[in-house]
Formats: sequence, structure tokens, C-alpha cells
Amino acid sequence: MRYLLYHKDGLIKKFPLQKPVIWIGRSISNDIIIDDKGVSKKHCKVEVFDDCIKVTDLSSLNGTFVDNTSVKEARITLNRSFGVLNTDFFFKLGDIKEFKINKDLSNIIVGLAKRKRSAKQLELETKECETKYDRLLQNVVEKAMSFERLPDFIGAVKSAISPIIRKGSLFFIHHNQWFTLFDHRPLNDPAALKKQPENFVDKEGSFVLKGETCYYRSYKCKTDPVDCYLIFVNSQNSPAPRDPLHKFLTKLIEIIEFNLQIVPDISFKIEPEPILFQNRDISILGSSPAIKKMVELVQKIAAKSTFILIMGESGTGKELIAKMLHHLSERKKYMAFNCAAIPANLLESELFGYESGAFTDARKQKKGRIEEASGGTLVLDEISDMPLEIQAKLLRVIQEKSLMRLGGLEDIKVDLRIISMTNQDIYRLVKEKKFREDLFFRLRVHELHVPPLRERREDIPGLIKFFSRVYSDKNGIIPGGFSESFGECLFNYDWPGNIRELENEISRIMEIIEDHELISDHHVLPAITAACEEKEERAKTRDMSPIKEEMRNVEREKILSLLDQNKGNKTKTAKMIGMSYRGFLKKLKRLQID
Repeated sequence: MRYLLYHKDGLIKKFPLQKPVIWIGRSISNDIIIDDKGVSKKHCKVEVFDDCIKVTDLSSLNGTFVDNTSVKEARITLNRSFGVLNTDFFFKLGDIKEFKINKDLSNIIVGLAKRKRSAKQLELETKECETKYDRLLQNVVEKAMSFERLPDFIGAVKSAISPIIRKGSLFFIHHNQWFTLFDHRPLNDPAALKKQPENFVDKEGSFVLKGETCYYRSYKCKTDPVDCYLIFVNSQNSPAPRDPLHKFLTKLIEIIEFNLQIVPDISFKIEPEPILFQNRDISILGSSPAIKKMVELVQKIAAKSTFILIMGESGTGKELIAKMLHHLSERKKYMAFNCAAIPANLLESELFGYESGAFTDARKQKKGRIEEASGGTLVLDEISDMPLEIQAKLLRVIQEKSLMRLGGLEDIKVDLRIISMTNQDIYRLVKEKKFREDLFFRLRVHELHVPPLRERREDIPGLIKFFSRVYSDKNGIIPGGFSESFGECLFNYDWPGNIRELENEISRIMEIIEDHELISDHHVLPAITAACEEKEERAKTRDMSPIKEEMRNVEREKILSLLDQNKGNKTKTAKMIGMSYRGFLKKLKRLQID
């Protein structure tokens, strides 16, 4: 992880470079806020590239410095720094959670200790004034009106208030899901607080965690039917009623309460994963008719048929089906061999084996894969990539039930059971004479087609839950649930990489989330969300019937008339129509009303 390392409020801080552009300045709209009178509101911007960052001064009053020289723009490579007034930023690479005192950190601390700061400047940086909270509240209100889902709104609130409020910790609870808005006073045992929220919500006072006394005050929504709280924790005392922070938090819960009324439910309900077959090595699950029908056929033929062809796109789980076939049979050995992974000139010796002296490097006898798998199950993956001359020899082995090693003179009897797999259209290859027709019919006694994930979307929620459980246990975390936006995104995506791609995405997400964090669509790879949005736009622009188009135009004109009547007030217009504010905004987007 690449990040900026800097010193603020007596602490060494790390800012992860997860966005293409980072803004630095005094205004609360910046990503990194430096509350220093000598810093401009928009002081400089940092553009993130693959091998460096580019710092551009935004015509600031006191300039941006690299190597003690004022610059308009400069490229900064790893382990170099740039300065904004009294703050130095180091461009670093490493674990964002890792903290070690090293030479770079020592230089920052020593350098800041030597600087002379006026008492007025220090007061400006630490004073919690009502004006600051009023500006912050206005910024939060603007964010509340620009996000459609609660997790996105909470994420925006977190990014807005965390750099401003410098003491204590603030937690938001909704549907028993916890969000950490900021944590500037880490608790020794925060899990104890989360286990029994009913002891703290809607109250105020103190509690003890591992020998330390903490003070807290909670703020509750007045009208929300479900539990919705803010809990502020501090080591000194809870905010007094006249404290600007207390007034801010009281108003903040009201804004969140309003936001809860206009966003859809955040919970993505996932039923228990329907396990169709499971042993120590494999799990096959699903509720779609296609996968159920295929598993039923596998159970019927597993112990009987000796030649089975499994077809399906890459990542659909063909090898899991092959393992299930083997497990349900009475054969002991299981050997998988990828025909595309071995060069053509070595494939013959790998499959059929060779005698000592058969060729230059054949110093001793070696059994082939077919001979080794005799009496068991041989899985030939990517069978369609096997060269034609090898296909002819494999056909003879199947017909004669015996093989001859390279350089050998004797036939060796083999007990064959072959499961072939391919992700190509083997029917087309046979028609084009690229795969032997006689071998095809020998291998295809039974044919299994593993459906792609886009044809069995009802299996996606169960797969999400299964992989989330596997990889959350592996990473030692407990997810806080799945948002509706997350569920919609993964359900509507076409998954060209099928189950393997879905598994990789869940694995990646479980490596980047925090304990009890709600998983939303902003955790999903941008390429996946972009593909879903593009698919949605294509669906909207499909040709409509003349009657449907006419009805759409009538609705559009009526809404434009109401907006004109209400002088553009969307909230008032939504109430007149009887819609929620968020639902009204979506309708405006669908009708292409700016």
C-alpha cells in the first residue's frame, strides 16, 4: 500500500493513496486538512501514478516546497518528501497498519521539534470553535443529499469529520451494525463495548475497559423505529450540553435520521448456502435447477460410467464435478493432467511413459500418467488442445485397453476410467477436423455441461455467503453484513470468469475490510461496478414501443410542470407525487431530467 506519512496533532499519521487525486489545504472539503492559518484553502493537489506522485501547487499564498525550494509542480518518488508550510509529507510504501520508529520518522519528529510556532498558530489548530462545527455540519448536510445509500453516506461523513475532530472515538450503530466514524482515542478493548451496546445507548456516564475508565455520551434518533445511535467515547469526560461538540453530535444524528428515511434498506439478505454435495476437499452448492439437475446425473453415473466428458466455460467448477465423480466411485487413485500445460513434443512421453534409452535423456524407465492412473480416475483437462497424433495413440489405448511405452516392446494392460474436460466448443472442433470424431465418441459416453454463473444467478447469494465465511475465517475478521448496493452489483454482473472470478473478488474484499465493517458496492472493483452501470444504461436505452414512449413523455412533462410550479424544489415535488426523495431523484435520472 502506498501512503503519505506526516505529523499532525502530536501523532505520526498515514494517509492511504487510494484515489487518483488527493487535495491538501485548510478547507474541510480537502482530503488532508491542515488547520493552519498560513495554509491556503486549496493549497496543493497530489496526483497518484504507478511509479511516483505528482505534486502541483494551486497558487497558494506560502508555496509548496521540495528540498527547501518552492515549486509549481514536481514529481516525488518513493521515500522522498514535499512540504506544505510546517508539515512535511513523505511518500512511502508498505503495510498501512504497520508502525515502526525508523530513521524517516525520527527525522520528522526532530525537525518539527526544532520549528518555532507562535502561540496564536497553536491556538488556531487546537481550538474547537462553533464556527468550525457549523461549517462541518453544512458540509455533512451537502453529502447527505448526494448519496443514495446509507453506507455511502456514512463513508462520506467519516471522511469529513475524522480529520476535524481530534479527540475521542465516535461509533454509529444501525441494525446492530457498527461503523467507526473516527477513533482518535483507541480503546484497549473496543470489542467489549460492541458486545453489549444496550448498556451504553441512550445513556451517558462512564465505564471500565481492562482497568481504564472511559466516559461516553450517546445520541439516539427520535423517530427511527430501529436502533440508531451515535456513541462518543473519551478518556476525560463526556461533552457537556453547552459544548459545541455536543451540539454538533445532536444535529448530526438528526441528519443521519433524515438520511435513513430516504434511502433503501441497507441489508442484503443472504439465505444459508444450499450444499448439494460436500466432503473434506470439495463443496458443491446451489439452488438453481441447472446445477441441481447436473448433480443428480453425476450421482447416477459416478459409480458406473468409465468415460465422461465435462464441458463448460473457464471458472465454472468443472474440476469440482470431476472430483465428485471420483469420490462417488469405488476407485482409489485420482490423477489430473492438463494437456495444454505440456509441450507437444513431451506430451507423448508424459502420457504413455518410456523405456530406458528410448531417447537421449531417457536414462531410466518411467511410467506414463495413463499407466500410473490404472485402476483409478484419470482426468484429462483441456482435452481439446491435445495434438492429433497423440489423439490417435490415446484412441488405440482406449480400444485395446493396453499401452506400449516409448521404446518398449510389450503391451501393458491398463484399467481405464477417463474424465475429459474442455472449455472449448468441441463439437465445432470435430466438425472442423481439429479433433478426432472417433475419439470424441469414445470419450463422450456421458456429457455434462456446467452452466456459467450468469445462467444461474440465483446461486450467487449462497456463493457469496460461502466464500465470505471461508475467507473471513482465513483473515480472522467478522464482516458487518452486506449492503443492498453490494448485493445488487454482484447479482447483476455477468461474471465472465464465473465462480473463480466471484471467489477472487470475495477473497480480495475480505483482505481490505475492517472487523464488523458493512460491505458495500464501494468495496467492489471499479471494473465490476462500471460493467453493471453500462449494462443498466443499455437496458434503459432499448427501443420502447410507441405507447410506452408516449406514456414516458407524458410523465416527463408532468414532472417538469410540477418542478416549475415549485420553483425547482425537489423535496416539495416528491411529497406532492407521494414518493421518497431518493426515489424521486432516481425517477428524474430515468426520465433524463437535469
